[in-house]
Amino acid sequence: MWLLGRLLPRSAHFRFVRELARAVNTPAIGLPDIQFAGMYRAFANYESHLDVVGLYRLDLDYRGRVRDLELIVHEPWTIASKDRSSTTREYIGAVVDVEALRQGRGAFDSEAAFYSFWRAYPFKTGKEIEKQLRKALNAAKDAQSEETERAIRNAAVQLDLNVNADD
Repeated sequence: MWLLGRLLPRSAHFRFVRELARAVNTPAIGLPDIQFAGMYRAFANYESHLDVVGLYRLDLDYRGRVRDLELIVHEPWTIASKDRSSTTREYIGAVVDVEALRQGRGAFDSEAAFYSFWRAYPFKTGKEIEKQLRKALNAAKDAQSEETERAIRNAAVQLDLNVNADD
């Protein structure tokens, strides 16, 4: 009997991020750069994203329980399916055919198609997560506005326009 274990680095709630970004008039970002509670870093700050999949044979008579361990590493989009991996959790699913998994033959032809599909997926998002994300997006919007205002003022000063740099 083959069992599949999966570690999936992912950014949750793509659809909510996109909709909330529109609501606060912040441009939607290709790879979200918002960080909020429970995240080590923003999704966009990772150098790369890889799935590490462990295929093994369960042996209940063996003390270690695992025999014939095979580790497979792929970019998430190459092995992703168009189904959630669980009915009780909000995780992106992988193909279930073992040979397709080994060969990196998922449901998507490109990374762009993968992100387009999963960012539009209607994940269920808890109210507390929505509250935290709204707060993080508003803070990012405020920081962006301040930065934009500073850049405009600096450009005006450099162009010697009638702007007081101390205002």
